[in-house]
Amino acid sequence: MKNSLILISVVALVGGAFSCSSSPPRHGNTGGTTGSTGGTTGSTGGDTGTGGTTATGGTTGSTGGDTGTGGTLATGGSTGTGGSTDTGGTGGTTATGGTTGTGGSTDTGGTGGTAATGGTGGTCTPGATGGAGGGSGSACSSAMWTITPNTVCDPTTNNACGFCTSMPTKCAPSNAIDGNASSRYTSGQTQVGGENIVLSFAAPVSVTGVKLDSSADATDFTTAYLVEYSLDGTNFLTWCPAIAGPGAGAITDITFPSRISVKALRITQTGQGTKWWSVDEITLDGCQ
Repeated sequence: MKNSLILISVVALVGGAFSCSSSPPRHGNTGGTTGSTGGTTGSTGGDTGTGGTTATGGTTGSTGGDTGTGGTLATGGSTGTGGSTDTGGTGGTTATGGTTGTGGSTDTGGTGGTAATGGTGGTCTPGATGGAGGGSGSACSSAMWTITPNTVCDPTTNNACGFCTSMPTKCAPSNAIDGNASSRYTSGQTQVGGENIVLSFAAPVSVTGVKLDSSADATDFTTAYLVEYSLDGTNFLTWCPAIAGPGAGAITDITFPSRISVKALRITQTGQGTKWWSVDEITLDGCQ
C-alpha cells in the first residue's frame, strides 16, 4: 500500500513537471485522508468502552453486604435482657428489713410500766391495827372461825376419797381448825397450784402471822404459798411485797411484815407436787 502511494506521488510529480494547470488543487482527496484519521479516533473510543470494567466496582456492593452482617449487632438486643435489672426490684425484699419494725417491741418494753401497777400495791398496804374494826380477843378462838377450801375430798365425786366415809377425821375442812393435830383437812387431789383455804373470823382479829401444821401427814405439806387478807371478809388484798414463798416442810410458819387487823385470810397453795395438800391444823400467831 505504501509502494502504491509512493508510485502515485512520483507520477504526479512527474506529470506536474510536464504540464501546468491553472486549476486550483483538488482538496477532496485530502479531506478523505482526514476521514481515515477520524476512523482511528473511533477505535480509540472503543478503548473507553473497556472502562466499563469499572462496573467491577459493583463488587464493592457485595462487600457492603458483609456490612449487613453487622446487623448481628441486633444481638445486642440481648442487652434488653438487662431488663432483668428490673428483677433487681426484687431487692425490695429489703423491705423485709421492716421486721426491724418488730424492734418496736421495745415499745412493748414500755409495758414494763405495768410495774407501776405495782405502785397500786400501795392500796394493799395494811392500815392501822384497827383497820378491820379493831381486834377482838374472843374472835381468836378457833370455835369462832369458818374454813372454806376451794377443793374438798368428796367421795361422791372423787373415788380416791372413798375412805372419807369411814374416816371422817381425815378429810373434812373443819378438821384443820378443831384444835386436834391428829385430824386433818385434805384436798383429795395432787398439788397442781391454786388450791386455797379461806379462814374467816366472826369479828376482826389482830394477828402477826399464820401457821400451817402438816406434821401428821408430812408428805402432804404445803409446797409453796401465797397469803392475802381481807378487811371486810369479802374482798382480798395482797401485801406489798406479797407474802409468798416455798413451804417449810411439816410446819410452815408465815410471818406478816407487821401486825394487822383482819376479817379473813386466804391461803393459796401455789406449788406442784406428787402428793395431796393436807393441813392438820391452822393457828394464828399473836392473835389479839
